[in-house]
Amino acid sequence: MPLYAFTCDDCPSTFEELRRMALADVPAWCPACGAVARRIMAPIAPRTTSGLAGAATDAPGST
Repeated sequence: MPLYAFTCDDCPSTFEELRRMALADVPAWCPACGAVARRIMAPIAPRTTSGLAGAATDAPGST
């Protein structure tokens, strides 16, 4: 299931929910104040050089 981000117009709350794609456009209820919250574009994670791509260059004997 996709993870969707929501923001509340009545309070400063921003939250995420796992939802079926069929419910993507259905408004969510703010867990902080109970008001209707609208879906927003979630921020994209920054690209890093660590992880699998960097593992090969960290291997002993690699140049």
